[in-house]
Amino acid sequence: MTEGIWLKKITVTALSLIGVFVSIMAVMKSIELFNVKFDGSGIGVYFLIFEVNDRVLNEAVIYYAWSFLVFVCLRSDAIPETWPEPADDVRTYMENGTALGRLPTLNEVANAAVFAASDRASTMTGTIVNLTCGSIMD
Repeated sequence: MTEGIWLKKITVTALSLIGVFVSIMAVMKSIELFNVKFDGSGIGVYFLIFEVNDRVLNEAVIYYAWSFLVFVCLRSDAIPETWPEPADDVRTYMENGTALGRLPTLNEVANAAVFAASDRASTMTGTIVNLTCGSIMD
């Protein structure tokens, strides 16, 4: 196996592990918010290193708790438009490994992200949107 293929496998594995870690942390944050004891008019909500909101009223905490359980993941394959330099041999190898015989475009991934964030996708929960052109079949 070539060095490039090993690097891709290691990268995909690392990103998958990060995704699992963030998902577990989101569920733990949701459980924490469902069990919060109020001692004032509101709380600050933080997730990992990010401040989500520093003044959440007691009545609104339940919505934040649910929001950490309802998430959508976009799984994309390599997007050649984002590569710093052309790599035709790598691109051909990767395209040959997809069911569609091509890789996703940046525009296709952006369109899927807009859809996932829209009201039309409001029933999607805990979903992984597969944008790999068939390199990963689920």
